[in-house]
Amino acid sequence: MRFKDFGDEPQYVKLSDGLVSVSPTRLSESKQLLALEEKNKDELRKWGEHPEKINSEHHIFTVCYDSNIVGQIILWDFEHKNGTTCSISYWIDADYQRKGITSTAVRLVANHAFSQLEVDTIEAHIQPENEPSKQLAIKLGFLFVGTKKKHLSASSGLKTHLTYALDK
Repeated sequence: MRFKDFGDEPQYVKLSDGLVSVSPTRLSESKQLLALEEKNKDELRKWGEHPEKINSEHHIFTVCYDSNIVGQIILWDFEHKNGTTCSISYWIDADYQRKGITSTAVRLVANHAFSQLEVDTIEAHIQPENEPSKQLAIKLGFLFVGTKKKHLSASSGLKTHLTYALDK
């Protein structure tokens, strides 16, 4: 799990739509997120679509539903050629899946990336077997752009991913 303490820094932002809110992950949320990650570890390991190492260009958001922490979204792998492209990864606690929370949270983060981070394209790299993520990407307007071989982790080797892109 990855954490960055935003404290009371001016760039701290809370995005919300109804009962769903998204804000930069704080160190004070780490115990709850680690417990959720442990609870959902089998599912998270299965898909493994998140960066292994965090750097200063990663943007990590905590997803809440009705003030309860339910997951995380990460913007990462920023490329600055012919516009700015980044990758998005997300996970939601199994108890909160299929309730529209993930789609609302991803939409909030995508809008923030386009308007505040000057991102032109967001890519989701999804394993072919991950039907819920493919459906989510399509629902949000991501378009299928091709396949890539990507490392999920140092031990897993290359896996084929479907790439979906959402343009500003």
